[in-house]
Amino acid sequence: MASELSVKGKKELEELVRALEWSNEFAIYFAVVNPPLIRKQMAEELKKSLEKEKIRVHSLELNSSYFDLLSIIPEKVPSYCLRGTETEIHPVLFIFGAEEAIAADADTRRLFFDCLNWQRDKLRETIACPLVIWLPEFALRILALEAPDFWAWRSGVYYLEPKPVWILKDTEELLKGVTSEYDVLTYQEKIRRLQQFKSLLEDYERHPFEDELEAELLGIQFNLLAALYLKTEEFGNAEKNLSDAVKIFDSLEDSKAIKAMRQILEQIRQVKLGRNK
Repeated sequence: MASELSVKGKKELEELVRALEWSNEFAIYFAVVNPPLIRKQMAEELKKSLEKEKIRVHSLELNSSYFDLLSIIPEKVPSYCLRGTETEIHPVLFIFGAEEAIAADADTRRLFFDCLNWQRDKLRETIACPLVIWLPEFALRILALEAPDFWAWRSGVYYLEPKPVWILKDTEELLKGVTSEYDVLTYQEKIRRLQQFKSLLEDYERHPFEDELEAELLGIQFNLLAALYLKTEEFGNAEKNLSDAVKIFDSLEDSKAIKAMRQILEQIRQVKLGRNK
C-alpha cells in the first residue's frame, strides 16, 4: 500500500511510525490524506506496522452527530487506553470521521470545536496513549483556525501524500458515486463532497503531468466538478472549473471536448446575465 504514496509521503509515514513507537503517553498526532480510500488504506498499513512492534491499535469513527470525545472514549475504548489502568500494553488510538463534523452546519461545527478546545485538558487526564487523528487537508486547515487551543497541543502533523495517479483514481471514483446519488444528498452533504473533491484536485494540481492520459483525466475531473457546482447553482465556481478543463483540453488539441464545454460556458454566462438584470 505504501507504493501508492509519493516519496515524500513514504518518508512522512516512516516518521509517524517512529514517533508512535517512541510515544507511550497522551499525544496528538494528525495524519493528513485527502483521498478517502487511500486514507483508510494508509491507516490499515500503519496499524500493521505498529502491530509488528507489539503496539495495539484501537479505532474510533466519528460523524456529524457523534463527536464528543470525552463522552465517547471512556465508553468505546479498552481500559488499557485510559489512565488508572496498570498494563504492559502499548496502545494507540486512531480517530476517523472528524471531517464529518467539520463540514456540517455552522452550529454543529461550532459545538465540535468548542468540545475540542474545552476538553483538551480533560482528554489528557483521561487518555493514556497517543491519538492519531486522520483528516483531509481542508478539514485540518479549518480545525487549526477554529480550535486553536486543541491545535496548540499537537505533537506532529504528517502529510501522507499519494502519487498523482492515485489521487486521480480516487477522485474519479468519488465523482462517479456522487453523480449517481447526488440528487438525494442534503445540502450539507453536497458541500462536504465538494470540499473533498476540491482537496483532491488541489493535490493533483501540485504535481506535473506525467503523460497526456493523466492530463486528459484531470480535465474530466474539472468538468465533473463543474457539473456538481451547477447542481448547487454555484455558477461562478462551475465557470472556473470548466475554464480550467478547457485549458487542459486545449493543450491536448481536443476540439470536440472544447466545443462542448464552451457551449456550456456560454449557457452559464447567459444565466448569470439574466440574474444580474
